[in-house]
Amino acid sequence: MKDNVKSEGRRAENLARTLKPEIVAVVGATNALEKAGAQAMLALAGFPGTVYPVNPKAQEVMGQRCYPTLAALPEAPDLVILAVPSGLAPHVAEDAALAKAGGLLVIAGGFAETGEDGRALQEALLASCLAADIRLLGPNTSGFINPKRGCVASFAPGLDQISAGPVGVVAQSGGVNLTIALLLHRLGHGVSHAVGLGNSADVGTVELIEFLMNDPDTKSIALHLEGVTDGRALFQAVARATRKKPVVVFPVGQEDVGDFALSHTGKMMGAHQTTVAAMRQAGALVVDGAEALVLAATALAHRRLPPLAKPGVAVITGQAGPGLIIADRLKAAGVDVPPLAPETVTSLNGLLPPLTYLANPVDTGRPGDSFGAVVETVLADAAIDAAVIYALDEPSALDAKVVLGRVLEKHDTPILFASLGTRDMGAEHAALSAQGIFSAGSPDALADGLIALVRDAEAQHRLLSAQDEAFAPNKAETLSSTPDEAEAKELLAAYGVATPARVVCETGAQAHAALETLGGPVVVKVLDSTILHKSDAGGVHLGVRDAAGLDAALEAIDAIPDLGASRRYLVEAMWQFDTEMIVGAVRDPSWGVCLSVGSGGVLTELLADTATCLAPVGRDALRERVMSLRGAALLTGFRGGAPGDVDGVIDALNSLQQIMFDHPEIAEIEINPLAVRADGVAALDALITCTQSNAE
Repeated sequence: MKDNVKSEGRRAENLARTLKPEIVAVVGATNALEKAGAQAMLALAGFPGTVYPVNPKAQEVMGQRCYPTLAALPEAPDLVILAVPSGLAPHVAEDAALAKAGGLLVIAGGFAETGEDGRALQEALLASCLAADIRLLGPNTSGFINPKRGCVASFAPGLDQISAGPVGVVAQSGGVNLTIALLLHRLGHGVSHAVGLGNSADVGTVELIEFLMNDPDTKSIALHLEGVTDGRALFQAVARATRKKPVVVFPVGQEDVGDFALSHTGKMMGAHQTTVAAMRQAGALVVDGAEALVLAATALAHRRLPPLAKPGVAVITGQAGPGLIIADRLKAAGVDVPPLAPETVTSLNGLLPPLTYLANPVDTGRPGDSFGAVVETVLADAAIDAAVIYALDEPSALDAKVVLGRVLEKHDTPILFASLGTRDMGAEHAALSAQGIFSAGSPDALADGLIALVRDAEAQHRLLSAQDEAFAPNKAETLSSTPDEAEAKELLAAYGVATPARVVCETGAQAHAALETLGGPVVVKVLDSTILHKSDAGGVHLGVRDAAGLDAALEAIDAIPDLGASRRYLVEAMWQFDTEMIVGAVRDPSWGVCLSVGSGGVLTELLADTATCLAPVGRDALRERVMSLRGAALLTGFRGGAPGDVDGVIDALNSLQQIMFDHPEIAEIEINPLAVRADGVAALDALITCTQSNAE
């Protein structure tokens, strides 16, 4: 155990050495400019630390003494950049171990992404690194940059122009990593670190989140995801990080439904949807594009609102039209733009000329000497937690960096500013940024920056308000095989989920007796655990009231192909209801137990109105998921209809997560539909799928 702790400590130290190096070695360094080794040396031309070229075939590279091996270096390198063919990488790693290197950056491809041979080569490389606690970045990546240290560990040209800044970038794609860093540069903002992971043989997303979370130079984290192999670990890392600094996530792959079970629950809980839901549940802001990622991460790096359930924002504008655009965008996003207090409006009346709008948005007209006092007055309003300010670039009318700088001397309320003009605004943006004011180049970007702050504040409030749920497994008898619908309902009933009265029948005579006992109307179903969608197979017959109707239903069920002699029937009392929903749980190999809720019945896939979350989760969070559905209005008495038992839906979801923790052999549970009416809910159909070993 002590050895493991020491090893983990060395690995953490070596990751810090790798990403914040003072000594860098380039293996494969050369004077031939067309080769990667020369480009790596050129990229490090501005590095203030020590750079050692390593190449057994050269005496000097770019005016520096060249060493034959890493072991021959006069001091241990923090970072080793490999510019050699992939087949040599494991041997270089062994040499790096002798040199006591901190980490290896392998930019070359030809590893696991190419097939079995490449995978074996990558495993050999990783084994050499792990044996010496050397960290491995990549392979198959564009590298990383650390502008504060002047370290450009990449072969791409021009990256030395990217300035140091507050946004830490982690991207699974090396190309996306550089794209995000360059977008930040184009907007006049820099990065603390920008790391492309590539194959992530060793260093992965989770560890870099932990690194950036504790990095004092990083104020916000911009995260790009292409695929998630350990979703639960990612969720936990992001949840820890968001308590210290904002995290913005751009997950790609919206069309991927993932490798889930074949039920409706699995289909409505696709890989992308689960990633989005998990990241939001962890407190991250989720966006749908690289530019949106950059804008949100930059805005949040400047200022962060405290946790608030519903932040109130003010719009202050020197021109009415752009102010309306901003206010409209904010309100469309559900951001609260509250009216100002009467005393605030009275004070503004004394500062502004007549005919200006003062209620929020505040139209100042062309900014004058009172502009700073107007902003201070608005920020002093108890309903205002943040403000956006827009004004055309008129240096003779408003020097924003001076005026807003004075305001911030008296107020700590976040301010976001935007202006447009014909001159280069770079210096103005930089001056505002240095004062902690996010500045944008358009009304839309200004609004989107504020929306990011609001969403982050709301997410942090949800995290603070969330109940700590610990679903300890109860002792339960393991299911030896996949249960049929009747058995599934028995299990649900044992956990408090109501189910209709029913009788399992093996013969037509028993079915007629069941009809007599239950009275009509009843539903007659085929009872076979191998038929997942009974309606599609012709195995569900509703509203059976008499013997003739029952005979017709039984005949139709008997006609289902491949039923065999073991056919059985389920005769069940009809349950009148107002709304139907679907609730389910899936044991995902990456994310763990996930819950889902949505519009139920045969419209489940058609409506695609679903919400997902990771278990365990508290009742308040479950209620938020249920009420986030577009169909939630049906549960609250839409157009005079009867309201549904929302608490009953939450109870059902709660029961599902307890079942999943008590029965690790269950891969999936689905209730579709969950019938909902004012006085309760009931599972009208139930499907349980077990893991392969239990299903056999």
